[in-house]
Amino acid sequence: MFHFLPLAIRYDGSAPRGGHGYQVHVGPMYSDARGSVKSSLRMRTLHPALLLNYLSLPPTEKSGWRRCAARAAFWASRHRRTQWRRAFAGAASADRRPRVGVGARDAETALHPACTCRLGVDALAVVAPTACACTAWMDCAWWMPL
Repeated sequence: MFHFLPLAIRYDGSAPRGGHGYQVHVGPMYSDARGSVKSSLRMRTLHPALLLNYLSLPPTEKSGWRRCAARAAFWASRHRRTQWRRAFAGAASADRRPRVGVGARDAETALHPACTCRLGVDALAVVAPTACACTAWMDCAWWMPL
């Protein structure tokens, strides 16, 4: 599964790094990694606590980053201007191993069978109103108007 979202959020409620951001979701639909959602019935105004630990197990860490590095979307001319390399500062060498440590610290996951892609005709749209993908390349695109 692979999909692209032109926004950046952190699932623990903290602010992402400054500036414009995006999310790229890549990986298997089913994983051995487990997380949790904890909610307080007495404090309904508080957001639930989410623990998303997709990169916590060695098999998912290895396979997830191998898929991520192999995707042509990262190297397409349309995406060369993005902040991908800057997000993994300190990993300038050709060796990808240092990136896994940074990625495991900064990356998060939300495992779900579908995503919400921005529908429209503006520069941030991922899916056009005709249901055609606006991005350079996608394996699988699930979309729904919000």
